[in-house]
Amino acid sequence: MPNTETTGTQRIKRGLMLIVSSPSGAGKTSLCRRLMADHADLDLSTSVTTRKPRPGEQEGREYHFIDDARMDKLVKEDAFLEHAAVHDHRYGSLREPVERALSQGQNVLFDIDWQGAQRISAKAPSDVVRIFILPPSMVELKRRLIARAQDEMAVIERRLQRAKGEISHWAEYDYVILNDDFDRSYAELVHIYHAEVARRSRGLWIAPFVDELMSEFYLMGRGGRDPTNLAWLQRKTRSKRPGFSLNREDLGPQAPNPIRAGSPVAKTPAETPARRARSA
Repeated sequence: MPNTETTGTQRIKRGLMLIVSSPSGAGKTSLCRRLMADHADLDLSTSVTTRKPRPGEQEGREYHFIDDARMDKLVKEDAFLEHAAVHDHRYGSLREPVERALSQGQNVLFDIDWQGAQRISAKAPSDVVRIFILPPSMVELKRRLIARAQDEMAVIERRLQRAKGEISHWAEYDYVILNDDFDRSYAELVHIYHAEVARRSRGLWIAPFVDELMSEFYLMGRGGRDPTNLAWLQRKTRSKRPGFSLNREDLGPQAPNPIRAGSPVAKTPAETPARRARSA
């Protein structure tokens, strides 16, 4: 669903691409899963891969599992935002579903390596936020890889060898999180996400909203209208922003009293006690 809020005006936003990278075993998958579980406005970009599913993985949830022939066809069709060979297998992020989500204000999460991050950032720099997750030590990284029991020892050793090259790209990212404590690392990730979602450049609603505010200021005393005419102002503002209500206090302390001379409840200066006292 589009990422909008309504408080009198629809807050239409441009979605962002959140790229999270790390060496295998640093904890990015666990952090990303929790972030998505806590934020309905964040969807995972489900990559395609030529590797076989690991135990517990499902088609269309972690990845779309395809063969090399299908991968070659998609590359020729320019169907990818990025694609790369990683750990003897090929991976890619499909272009069309991501572009559709961003245009609808939905944010998209990418769990990809530094190669994919480089390619996507080059194509859409204003839409991308990059976060790199560091392990607390290489010893801890090895322990985590062994504990998850998804790969043979030969594969684990290759992953550890590759980690050095992956970590060397940390400076290409906008943010770096040291994952030595999961809860603290997750809190940092959430703060980054919220700040980037709220970035001014993504708020497509802001400029039109400010234009409306300036129009209201003009109507309240700059357009030849009586700034105390609440009923007229309410009709004008309500037609632009349903649910908006203008009160007497909104006119400010300098606005004259809305009770007009000659109305049934108005008193002329000659009828006030103070005037009678002065004239006596």
